[in-house]
Amino acid sequence: MMVYNRLLKRLKILQLTSFEQYVALLMQHKQGTEWQYFINALTTNLTAFFREAHHFDVLAQHAKAKKQDVYRVWCTAVSTGEEAYSVAMVLNSIKTDHIFRKEIVASDINNQVLQIAQQGIYAEEVITAIPAQLRKSFLLKGQGDNQGYVRIHEELRKQIQFQQINLKDKYWPIEGQFDVIFCRNVMIYFESKMQQELLDRFLPLLKKEGLLMIGHAENICQQNSHYQLVERSIYQLKNQKIQRWKK
Repeated sequence: MMVYNRLLKRLKILQLTSFEQYVALLMQHKQGTEWQYFINALTTNLTAFFREAHHFDVLAQHAKAKKQDVYRVWCTAVSTGEEAYSVAMVLNSIKTDHIFRKEIVASDINNQVLQIAQQGIYAEEVITAIPAQLRKSFLLKGQGDNQGYVRIHEELRKQIQFQQINLKDKYWPIEGQFDVIFCRNVMIYFESKMQQELLDRFLPLLKKEGLLMIGHAENICQQNSHYQLVERSIYQLKNQKIQRWKK
């Protein structure tokens, strides 16, 4: 119903009277801008700060243990940005003597949600899952016309590189390897073959002892034999020593 309503809005804007006319328009202009509106209508953008909180506990412990100059994370389906900013807050709140640079790539197929993510502005009612100390450290409260909203601190926003990426594309404009790849609640929308291809393409992008985090409703053991389960919905490459994290 949600997708239907989104597409219905496009029909009204384009002054079309049927979905058949809309499909014909797409087929007539296969490289046209309307395709992006179509993709935006189809994508699911359910997200929240610190969703599946266990992942962020493990992220903090993993980053603290690495002791390297740069720690890199890729959020592959970032939607409106809550996941990437949750990652940034965690990495910037780690108490350690070792200072490291944080690099976060945040991608999505939907260009509209990426625009929202880049602004880093959220209504106060959606930030309740953010721990109080992190809210105090990394959120700026709006005043006047902006009352009721918060904005992510500029220091964190600068650490995140937002990119439009379709995970089904043959080429990803991604360079280097990552300590953690978040691909949560994405593969459930793909067929088994596409899931396998996606997991294979992640292999060279993960550093040694790097982690792949997926949604709690997902399981990749049947799709790919190159990964081993570390914790609930957290994987790393096989033939590496499994790290156990404190609860």
